[in-house]
Amino acid sequence: MQPFFSVLIPVCNQVGKMDKCIESLKSQTFTNFEVIFVDDGSKDESYEMLTDFAKEDSRMKVLKHDGNKSLMVARYTAMKEAVGDYIFFLDSDDWIEENAFLDLSQYLGENKVDVVRFGFIFEPSKKESMPAPNPNPLEAYMKGEDYAAIWKRCYSKKVIKDAINKIEPFYCNMGEDTFYSGVLLSCADTFGIMNKAIYHYDTAGMSNVKQTVSVEKYKRDLKSVTESKNNLMSFLEKYNKDYMELANNATTFMRRYVAGMAIINETDYVDIVNRLLYLKNEEFEDLYEFISNKVLRYKLKKEIFLKYKELENVSLPGLKDIMEDK
Repeated sequence: MQPFFSVLIPVCNQVGKMDKCIESLKSQTFTNFEVIFVDDGSKDESYEMLTDFAKEDSRMKVLKHDGNKSLMVARYTAMKEAVGDYIFFLDSDDWIEENAFLDLSQYLGENKVDVVRFGFIFEPSKKESMPAPNPNPLEAYMKGEDYAAIWKRCYSKKVIKDAINKIEPFYCNMGEDTFYSGVLLSCADTFGIMNKAIYHYDTAGMSNVKQTVSVEKYKRDLKSVTESKNNLMSFLEKYNKDYMELANNATTFMRRYVAGMAIINETDYVDIVNRLLYLKNEEFEDLYEFISNKVLRYKLKKEIFLKYKELENVSLPGLKDIMEDK
């Protein structure tokens, strides 16, 4: 029987972290769906875990990347394999209400739309978030009225197939939701809103992670969000020019946020300066100007400057140039 939903789940090093996700799928009251897992080069036993899941449930299929290709590519791989009438994105550490697919199938049976938005629940706070009332979800997310996350919407197969024909995958772990939201919503003609929270978004793992990131991860994240912006702008220039200005504003904010928060949260002044030097000497001059002139003016003057003599004793080529910029 043709599945009504295709559930797409990228997985990377998730052993012991998917119990709620899997249980929520097995307990669905609406059962006509397939699940496509994509193991994206896991270094733990995730692939074996996923194949065990698939042995227990014929609706589940497991695909495997040779090496880590990124979250963006893992979702693209799953999208190409999906055969359901509607596509549902689910993160491996999140879960859904047991009536999620029943509610969606009933809504879509009564409302023939390309994309339906629904509410979600922050975990563990239990705070609910409903879709922005703006009837244009593309405009809503680009204006910051709604989240870019692609898992808070369900998409018709037509939208997914159209998107696959128009894009090429690229390595992207940061900003891929922004890219995919722009693409998928541009490929849709009709939209609906189901004002019911059916998705549980787990933030517990993030709260346990150190707020700062290594300089190397900082560099990878900046390259990723820059790729996301460049590819989205190229797509819109070709297929949806009316949204280029809004998209430029949204992606500029995204890049500034990623570049700035990792510096603001950092307490090691040597690492702060290393990040600034990276921005100054690579292809991120626009971010360097914004952060040094806007975000960090107070921090640089009040804190880094007071430690200038201390930092001079550390081998940091370019430190003097940064201090003189102030």
